[in-house]
Amino acid sequence: MSGPGPARISFLIDLWASAVASWTGEERGAYWSLCVYQAQYGAVPDDLEHMARIAAVPIDRFRELWARLLAAKFERVGGGWQNARMHSERERALDTRRSQKKKADDRWNAGADATALPGHMPGQSRSTCRGSTSSPTSSSSSSPTTTPTATEAPSVPRARKRAQAVDPKALLFELYPALVERLGAAVDRYAEHRKALHKPLTLAGWKAQLKRAAEDPDLWEAAVDQSIEAGFPALRFDLVRARQNGHQRTFDPEPTGIGAVRAFVAKQQQRGTF
Repeated sequence: MSGPGPARISFLIDLWASAVASWTGEERGAYWSLCVYQAQYGAVPDDLEHMARIAAVPIDRFRELWARLLAAKFERVGGGWQNARMHSERERALDTRRSQKKKADDRWNAGADATALPGHMPGQSRSTCRGSTSSPTSSSSSSPTTTPTATEAPSVPRARKRAQAVDPKALLFELYPALVERLGAAVDRYAEHRKALHKPLTLAGWKAQLKRAAEDPDLWEAAVDQSIEAGFPALRFDLVRARQNGHQRTFDPEPTGIGAVRAFVAKQQQRGTF
């Protein structure tokens, strides 16, 4: 399994429709469930009982579907199974995501002022804007422009500088000294996590977070771990409470949208479309 997949992936409707034109709703739903699972995790596990849970089909029925129909749509790779077309679409989507992330990182690391004019473009003088008859030569001579040199460091936005200057550990010691030993490590982890995402918190943001941490230290620390695990910049207290209340499933969840797809296919079958 190759880890979390892309949030969006190409779905070629004509190829899908022609491939499953004679299938039943159960067969289409099982096939679609396996394809979506592969899109999320890279491959379908080499375990018929696990695949049956993914497809939401009883194991005896799934064995018959796999042997008769579904196995021909997948090929064994490593410790699992892959559909060739879904694999190529997934890799294309991952390449696009990596390319976009690299471009975003390059823009962030450059830190240049997007509103600044290039050095070879002199700014327009006030006299010219107001319709003055003075020549551009006399105007430019009275207020010479300075061209930035290649050795000058790019400017960093002021808000980002303020965020980078905050020391959350020192702020915790200042506001809630009794919690330094209890939450110091979690504060450091969250600060490093936000920094890695290029989203450091400002002073006001850290004050709000530490106030919430003082109200319920255990919940705040659990939310930090959840945020780091899921890659969220914000703390999701709702997810932590749901996990603590036992709402998390003990097996792989059915991929999002499968129920809607099955309902649509069943409705179309009733109408005689398929």
